[in-house]
Amino acid sequence: MDAKNALQRQVDEHQAHYYQILMINETVTPSVWHGEAILYR
Repeated sequence: MDAKNALQRQVDEHQAHYYQILMINETVTPSVWHGEAILYR
C-alpha cells in the first residue's frame, strides 16, 4: 500500500523511534489515499 510507505518515509525523515498509524482511507479519487499517524521520539 503506497499510503503506508509514504507514512514510513515521513517517520524516517523525522527520525521517530516508532509510530502508530491512526487511519488510512482511500479518497473519492481512485488511487489517492489519506493517512494519519502519531510519531514518537
